[in-house]
Amino acid sequence: MRDLETEEFGLVALLPIGCRGEPVTFEPTLKEGVRVRKGDMLGHFLFGGSDFVMVFQAGYDFTLDSPRNDNQGYSRLLDGERLGRCSASQAHTTKYV
Repeated sequence: MRDLETEEFGLVALLPIGCRGEPVTFEPTLKEGVRVRKGDMLGHFLFGGSDFVMVFQAGYDFTLDSPRNDNQGYSRLLDGERLGRCSASQAHTTKYV
């Protein structure tokens, strides 16, 4: 798990997980104290493609707006494509991630 302190969204926890219950290793390349921007590499999975779970601190809302596929699931996204939007619960501003 990686905790990121962000200016726009407060604390965000990133949890790399394996797909389909198979064991997966995630090798982080992110160093503590380093500033990262959208699109920066945080690490890589050693076995196939996998997913990330993002957890936002209280006071922020995340709305998933990635496209649906024919099976009523969500389509795969490529690096840099928008997953959704995050907004402060008590403010009227919205940021896209």
